Amino acid sequence: MGLLERLFPPLSKDRFARRAVRLLARNGQPKWTYYPDTFSLRDTGDGILNLHNIYATYRQVPMAGRKGAWQTILSLASNLNVEQKDWPWSEVKSRILLRVRERFYYHAVGLQLAIQAKPGSKPFDFAYQPINDELDLELVLDSEQHVSTISRKMLAEWGVTFEEALAVAKDNLWQISNAEFRQIAPGVYMSPFNDTYDAARLYLSDLVWRLPVKGAVVAAVPNRNLFLLTGSDDAAGLAMLCKLTTEALRSERPMTGKLFQLTGNQWTVFQPPADHPSADEIKTLYRLSRLSDYTEQTELLTTWCKHVGRDCFVAKVLSLTSGSGRMFSMATWADVTDELLPEAEFVIFANQGGSQVADWADVRRVMGDEMKATDHWPPRFEISRFPTTQELEAMNAISADQFKAKRGD
Repeated sequence: MGLLERLFPPLSKDRFARRAVRLLARNGQPKWTYYPDTFSLRDTGDGILNLHNIYATYRQVPMAGRKGAWQTILSLASNLNVEQKDWPWSEVKSRILLRVRERFYYHAVGLQLAIQAKPGSKPFDFAYQPINDELDLELVLDSEQHVSTISRKMLAEWGVTFEEALAVAKDNLWQISNAEFRQIAPGVYMSPFNDTYDAARLYLSDLVWRLPVKGAVVAAVPNRNLFLLTGSDDAAGLAMLCKLTTEALRSERPMTGKLFQLTGNQWTVFQPPADHPSADEIKTLYRLSRLSDYTEQTELLTTWCKHVGRDCFVAKVLSLTSGSGRMFSMATWADVTDELLPEAEFVIFANQGGSQVADWADVRRVMGDEMKATDHWPPRFEISRFPTTQELEAMNAISADQFKAKRGD
C-alpha cells in the first residue's frame, strides 16, 4: 500500500453512500435517499441503486481508480431516469442480450425491494427463467455504459413474448462469441471475452461441448466475467477449477461456487461420487458458497422481519470444522414460537434444558409436518414449536458434548 492509500483509505459504507447522494444532487438529481439497512439509494419514484457491488469494486482498486465508482453511480442513476418503454422494439432488438445469475440474486433483490417498498408499489417483474436449481437466465438491455435489467412489463410494451426475446438475445450473444476458449492448463479452459457476458455463454452449449476434455464437460461460473471448463474425469483439472473458483468468489461480484455438468444441452449441478479424488474439495466449495448466500439472506430476512413487525428468530448457518479437518454446517432450532430455519447438515436444538444435535435427514423424517417450507432461496422452513422429548429421541438426537466427541473435536 502506497503513502496516499495509507493517508486516504477508502470511505466507510455510510460515508460512501452519503457522498454518492451529494454527488447526485450536484449533478441535477437531488431526490435520492440513502437506506442503510439495504445499503442502497432510492429516488422519489421507483428507482433503486444497490451499492454493494460498486462499493466492493471501489475498495479493491488503487486510489487513482476510485473515481470510477462515482462515474458508475452517475451513469446508473441517469439510465434509471430514461423511460425505456418509449424505445421501440426495432431500436432495442439489436441490444438485447442474456445474463446468467445465481438463483439467490433474485431472492435477495426481492427482499431488498420489499424492505424499501412504498405503499401500493408493485414489485419489479424480472424477465428470467431457470437454467437449473442454482442458476437463472435473464434478459438485459446492453449499452456502452450500462446493462439494464428487462422486466416482463417492458416486453409487453414492446409486444414480444419472453421466448421471442430470448431467441433474439441468444442470436445476439452468438454474434459476439467468435473467439476460441483459452487453454490455461492441460484439460482446463477459460473464456476469453471478459465482456460481462462470459458466464452467459453457459447457455451456448454448442460453444463448449466439443472441447477435448476427459469425460463430460464441467463448468464453473464464479462471476460474470469468468467461465471455466474441464472434464468430469480430470482430477487435476477439477482441482484447478476449485482453486480458481475459490479465489474468484473473494473478488468483486461473486456468483456461485457450484460446478455444473453438461449432459446433452442441459447443465446440472456436478455431483461427483464419494470416492472421486476431488469429492471433498468440491463439497467444501459447495458448502462455502451456500454459507455465503445464507449469511446475506439472514441479514436481509432479519431486516425484513423488523420492517413488517414480525417477532421472528432468523437462524444462521454455522460453518464448523471437525477434529479431522472436515467442514460441516449446523443450524439452531430454538425454543421459540416463530423461527425461519435454514437447511444444514445438522440441527442443534437449544433450550433451557440443554442442547442436543441431530442429523438433518432425521429432523425432516420426524418433524417434517412441523416444518413449513417457505418460498425463500436458499431454503428456509417456518417452525412454531420445540420438539418434545419423544420426538428428539425418535430423531436420534445426542447431547452437544456427545456430538463433539463423535466428530473428534
